[in-house]
Amino acid sequence: MNILIDTDIGCDCDDAGAFAVLHALLPKTESRLLAVTCSSPGEAPPRLAESINRFYGVDVPVGCMTAELESFTDVYAARLTENESRTGYPTAVSVMRRALSVAPEHSVVFIGIGGQSNMAGLMRSPPDDIDILGGAELLKSRLAYTVVMGGRFADDTPEWNIVSDIAAARVVAEEWPGEIIYCGHEVGENVMTGGVFFSPEGELLLPEHPVAQAYYIHSGGLPRYSWDPVTVLAAMMPDTCGLVMSKSGIVEIDDNGAALFREVKGTRRYIYPPENPRWLENEINRLMLYNTKFFRR
Repeated sequence: MNILIDTDIGCDCDDAGAFAVLHALLPKTESRLLAVTCSSPGEAPPRLAESINRFYGVDVPVGCMTAELESFTDVYAARLTENESRTGYPTAVSVMRRALSVAPEHSVVFIGIGGQSNMAGLMRSPPDDIDILGGAELLKSRLAYTVVMGGRFADDTPEWNIVSDIAAARVVAEEWPGEIIYCGHEVGENVMTGGVFFSPEGELLLPEHPVAQAYYIHSGGLPRYSWDPVTVLAAMMPDTCGLVMSKSGIVEIDDNGAALFREVKGTRRYIYPPENPRWLENEINRLMLYNTKFFRR
């Protein structure tokens, strides 16, 4: 499988944790990372995404978000890249178009773990010198399926990734080609991970590990909710991750940012809360230690 991931890294450490899971699963699933795009504004997030990829020995294009996002607060991306000076990242939409353009048909798993502004921008992108197809047609021909972290399907209340750009989330819910699997807030909120980076006293065990550093800056030696790591696990190991999905239907985004599921003919599903969150915790924590002396195969 070919992976394209869009992330709002820098705000919550679980995005960094999702990268650890992603890189652990790439060789396990014989997958290839095509590109990373950032739905968090500024150049610190793409610098950090690039730095984490390099830590795992992966070099792929990284794209930046061009719009401002008032609701975003950078907690750790700037701190972790203060000694790096790269600027001038290409736009997220151009990076996604280029990655999709050269991918085989129906081979791409798209993972969205942030606001959906870039996804909507890709959907609406016109033909250009990268590809003669517009965004919607390009997605339709290249996607296998899409998994996004967004919504609260247990109680139909607003959730941050949707609320951060309601108009974009509505475009994605209504127009994005193929299947979208929503991994709602309730799926990861009882799965606490990242504590494996710390001693029982909260001491950072892997001071050179960028993901461990992100968890330390954000959570101070404590585990964190696993919204994004669970989403990556569900996307890359859908048949063996122990998660159960709803029947197909449609998702509607209301004016408050709630994602509402209706079981009618459609191509949208959502994931139920895990029956065994402790198993997920153990598996994600194990994967987070990939490429370290603590990793257990």
